[in-house]
Amino acid sequence: MKIMAAILLIVLVGSWVLLNAQAGSKYRRITKLPMEGIRLRPFLPPILSILDKFGIMARFPMFFFKIQRSIQKVYGNRLSAELTMLYVGEMISYSWILLMTGCVLTFMLGGNFGMILGVILAVILPLSMVRDLHTKVQKRDQDILMELPELLSKIVLLVGAGETVQKAIAHCVERRKTDTDHPYIVN
Repeated sequence: MKIMAAILLIVLVGSWVLLNAQAGSKYRRITKLPMEGIRLRPFLPPILSILDKFGIMARFPMFFFKIQRSIQKVYGNRLSAELTMLYVGEMISYSWILLMTGCVLTFMLGGNFGMILGVILAVILPLSMVRDLHTKVQKRDQDILMELPELLSKIVLLVGAGETVQKAIAHCVERRKTDTDHPYIVN
């Protein structure tokens, strides 16, 4: 088992190094996009090139559509395709690192425990990241529902004071532009 773990580790590390050397500026530009929670930015370019070259996101459209829709709800429509690619790249990077860690543990400790642990964690962590993203979406939806009565009340008051509906909405938006944590404002 040690030999198989060593071979898999060499393949994983070697392929990452080769792909990193081939990854172009396009993927490095994507890693610089602002997105909360992305921690493995230096490891992402090779993974993003794999996603792009093999069309992985196009092969599983229903799964990635759900992730992209959640990212659009949390971060807005602007650059949603790139942010989805970044998020999926982060998920795969964690799996890649956990598989390498499992190989190292198997090589050091012997037996199957390290490899099994690495594979299990490589599956569970991305699933928990998707769950966390959906939790953020639910929280944002709940925040919007909680703010809606206040917004409607302000609009009704402004319309009652003589403003047009369009001006009342514009007035409410202008007052909230500085509040970046407000649920109606998407950066």
